[in-house]
Amino acid sequence: MFATFQDKFANSALARSPKGEMERLLKFQEEETPICVIVNCSSGGKKGERLLASLSRFSHCYMFNVQELWGIEKGECRSDVMDKFLEVLNMDRVRIVAAGGDGTVAFVCSLLDFLYFGNPDSEEDQYALKKPVPPLAILPIGVGNELSRCIGWSSGFDSTPSPLCCTPSYQDPEWDFIRNVRTGELSSLDLWQINFEPTFCPYYTSGSRSGRYSMLCFFSLGFDANISHKFQLLRETTPSWTSSVAANKWWYTYYGMRELFQPMDTVAPYITLRVDGDLVKLPPSIRTLQFFNIHSSADGVDFFGITKRSTSKELRNYEQPCLHDGLLEVVGTEGVHHLLAIRSRLSHSRRIAQGKEITISLTHPLPIQLDGEAWIQQPSTISISFRRNVSVVLGSGDTRGVVQLAES
Repeated sequence: MFATFQDKFANSALARSPKGEMERLLKFQEEETPICVIVNCSSGGKKGERLLASLSRFSHCYMFNVQELWGIEKGECRSDVMDKFLEVLNMDRVRIVAAGGDGTVAFVCSLLDFLYFGNPDSEEDQYALKKPVPPLAILPIGVGNELSRCIGWSSGFDSTPSPLCCTPSYQDPEWDFIRNVRTGELSSLDLWQINFEPTFCPYYTSGSRSGRYSMLCFFSLGFDANISHKFQLLRETTPSWTSSVAANKWWYTYYGMRELFQPMDTVAPYITLRVDGDLVKLPPSIRTLQFFNIHSSADGVDFFGITKRSTSKELRNYEQPCLHDGLLEVVGTEGVHHLLAIRSRLSHSRRIAQGKEITISLTHPLPIQLDGEAWIQQPSTISISFRRNVSVVLGSGDTRGVVQLAES
C-alpha cells in the first residue's frame, strides 16, 4: 500500500516541492502512528462512502464502516470484522477517528466504553481491553458537527483541494487531515452517563427510552428536540429528501419556522429539576431545558453565552465553562425568537444552574434530544452523572472551552 501511495505522491504537485520537504513528508509517512478510522457511510450524503475508500490509500490507516460495528454490544458483529477491529485497537500508539456527526462520535465513545470497560450491567467482561483508551479525533461530515467545532476540527470537512494554495499539504486535504491526527496535541473531554427510568403511566408511545446511555455533547427537552424529532421522522420515511447536508439544513430551517409561528407549550410545568441535590426553580416562560457539556449547538450557537454577563434573574455565580471540568451547564430558552436573538449574539439562554449531579422528574411526554438523536420520552426519572474523561486529539483550528492541554 505504501509503494502505491509513494508512486502517486511522487507524480503529484507535491513532488515539485523542495527536496527537504519531500524527504520530511516521506519520512513522516514511514514512521506514522496507526489510525483506526470509523466512518458513518450515511453521513454527508455519499461523502462517508467516498472517504471510506479514499482514506484507505494511506498506509497504517485502518478503515471500518460504522454500520458493521452496530452489533458489537449484542454479539451480532461479524467475527472477521470484530477480530480485525480488536487487532487494530491493540496496536501501540493507535489513534481513533470518528468520521460523521455528533451522533457518530457519541456512538464511538459508547463502543469504546464497552470494549475497554465492559458492560456495567453484566459481571462478564467479554472484551475489556486492558490498556488505556486511544485518543479520539473527529472528521466532521455530518449535519451536526458541534463537538468538532469545539476541539478544532471545524464545522465540516471539505476534501476538495484548494487551487489557490501552493502549500504542499493543502494540495491534498485528506493528507493534511491524517497528518494532523498523528501530530495533534491532546486534551480531555467529560463523558456523562444518563439513565432513563420510566414511571407508571396509562399511555405509551413507541420510542420512549429506558436504561443507561452515554452523553457527550448536550441533552435537551422541548422545542429544539421537537424540531430534531420531526426531521428524524422525515429522514426515516423519505430518505431521498435528506440526501445532502444542504437539504438537511433547509429542512431544519423549515421546521424551525413552523415552530416560530406555532410554538409548543412551555416545559416548566412538566419538569422538576434537582442539581447536586438542590431543588431548582425553572423560569415559567422556557420552551426548552438544555444541559450542555460543550458550548456549541444548533450550528455553532453558544446558548450559555460564555462571554456575556448574567442578568439579575439568572445564575450569577458559576465557574467558567470548560470541556473537562466535571460540570454541566443548565439553561432555558424561550422559543425560536429567543434562539434567533442568541444566534445573532444579542442575547443568551437563561442560565439556570451548574453542577455535577442532575435529576429530572418528567411528568408528561416531551420531545427529548440526546447528542442529536431525538424521540418522545414518556414520564420518567432521568439522572445524569459523570462517567469518565475521554482523551481527544485537537485539530489545527480554533477551539472553544479547551482550557488546559493534557500531556501527549
